[in-house]
Amino acid sequence: MKNMTTMMKDPKFMELFADYAKELSDPNNRQEMENALREAENRGDKVPGFPSDKDILIPTAAFCAKAKNEKTGAKVSKL
Repeated sequence: MKNMTTMMKDPKFMELFADYAKELSDPNNRQEMENALREAENRGDKVPGFPSDKDILIPTAAFCAKAKNEKTGAKVSKL
């Protein structure tokens, strides 16, 4: 979790994360990405730009990301 906390402070990471979250909010994009990842995993392919020693997590309803403003402690509703 420490790495995630550090990464959340990086403006470039947050920009990329927000773009990713926006893409996932479109059901068509999400299904297409999940299918492509599963196919690559099943074939044993490496996903470009993804470290081979890491697992791909496909979130389900059981996962969520929460954020708060460290200065005010207020919850952030949009990343």
